[in-house]
Amino acid sequence: MFERLNGRALRGLLDRKLGRHWQDAALIGLLALLFLFGRYWYSRRFGLYEDDWTIIPAAGQQSFGALLAYCWNYFIHMYGHARPLSDISIYLLSFVGWKLAGMWGLYWLGYTVQVTNIALFYALLVRLSGRRMAVLACIAYVLYSADTTQIFLTHSLGLHPSITLLLLSLHCFISPRLGFWRWPAAYGLAFVILFSYETPFPIFLAAPLLLRPWDRRWVVRSALHVVIVGLMLAGVLVFRTWLGDDRVAGAGVGSLLLQAADRVVRGPLVSLGSYLIRSRVALKNIQTLGVAAFGLLGAGLAALALFVENEQSSRQLPDGLRQAGRLAAVGLAMLLLAYPLTLTVDPATMFGRGTRAHTAAGLGCAVFLGAVGLAALEVLGRRAWAGKLLIALIAAPLAGFGFMVQIDFVRGWQMQRTFWTDLVFTVQDFSDGDAILVEPGIFPQDTDFIEANTWNMPRVLEQLVNFPESWQNPPRVYRLVLGWENRILPGDGKLALDGDTVYAPGSLYQRADPANVIFILNNDGRMQRAEERLSFNGESLLVKPTGPAAGLPVNQFLYPYVIHSENPEDK
Repeated sequence: MFERLNGRALRGLLDRKLGRHWQDAALIGLLALLFLFGRYWYSRRFGLYEDDWTIIPAAGQQSFGALLAYCWNYFIHMYGHARPLSDISIYLLSFVGWKLAGMWGLYWLGYTVQVTNIALFYALLVRLSGRRMAVLACIAYVLYSADTTQIFLTHSLGLHPSITLLLLSLHCFISPRLGFWRWPAAYGLAFVILFSYETPFPIFLAAPLLLRPWDRRWVVRSALHVVIVGLMLAGVLVFRTWLGDDRVAGAGVGSLLLQAADRVVRGPLVSLGSYLIRSRVALKNIQTLGVAAFGLLGAGLAALALFVENEQSSRQLPDGLRQAGRLAAVGLAMLLLAYPLTLTVDPATMFGRGTRAHTAAGLGCAVFLGAVGLAALEVLGRRAWAGKLLIALIAAPLAGFGFMVQIDFVRGWQMQRTFWTDLVFTVQDFSDGDAILVEPGIFPQDTDFIEANTWNMPRVLEQLVNFPESWQNPPRVYRLVLGWENRILPGDGKLALDGDTVYAPGSLYQRADPANVIFILNNDGRMQRAEERLSFNGESLLVKPTGPAAGLPVNQFLYPYVIHSENPEDK
């Protein structure tokens, strides 16, 4: 009875009053709202993390003409591991975001990029199988949690545009209305991915699976497609090797193939299993008000989308199951092909920025799980309403997990602001050539899903204070690693700041003269500066004592976002 009332009343209302296109718009709107709550609800309280410090402030402070010139130079020299379009996308979108609404503008642009992908994915699946499959798969895509970096600006503005290119190329591939331009557009868009963020590119190999029928002509067309895509990939790999890209040059073909095979085997298991793993994490924290509230809200939005979609089950159950099976095969192929180029990260990674190994796999996971859901609703027939309620219930803990990810990003930004506020007021006498070393005990608790105050710290101070142009070696801030005492003195009287003693990019490793070292001690979690003499492990060093403040002007671009307005010592 419930299904009969739902089908007649809701279908009649939508078809007569809204029309089919408005129904699509309503469904995409609900999916976008679900994604908003799952990843961006606290975007007002997000900040900069890790790689963000390197690119985004520089982009926001340039004039548009200077930025275009910089991006052109970046492109013709093939910077960024010979895939310059990823960083160029970050530069350009960061510039626009800052002009629109400052820090929050960046996150709204990142959200817009990913909602665009949700809409393109929905439209692709509608063309392939209809609204029911599109809604089921898009719910799985929106709640995909193997990758926890959707918020991270470097990814939302630099990696996810590659997903946009992939989806556009797939749309072109199945669009006979484009006529002659169908194939150039599809292959051209896919080729551009290799100069942006390349990991989604192999998924384009699965494009022929989107066409019907799978007959002898299809086999010939698919074989030609594989050859073309293979030549594109091989050509770019040779080009990168010629340029000396350190991610490709020096690696043997056999080694690359073994790594790719390893990723293809382990990656899909992790990404599919993450739906259960993340749900379990959320359920263990269900007593947290935010997890419970976001879970209920997510379940409600998922249920609303499922019931707004009003397609009927197939009258012939075998036909419906065959269609679901075909879509499951497509999803599985897309899932496997998401991993061959994820060579720089381990797919077993479940926390931090390394979960980007699973970014491209979200599409394949969603298609596969959407097909499983479609098969279940086909079997239920008139009782499909019960299946929809069950799917909404399954969505609840995944939405609750999204709250946990967001709060971790909020904490990470708060931790950075607190640290830099305390430090700026503690080391106002820094000068050219100084190294500021901070004991690890100052950082009592790290974040889970994004790193804060770690490897990119040496690049932050120059974003907060305007250094004189005459300075040749601007002061750097380094977080010491645990056990630094045993490795920091190599025997030449200088301090070794490298991978064994500090968190820092390799390009910023150095040997520091103790006379130019400002040392920040941990005093029960509070900063205490070492004055003149530092003793550890039986060693004694003379470090830089407190001097008069340098009186340098602050950088008005980022300083107001990062530094609290009052001196913590005056509280």
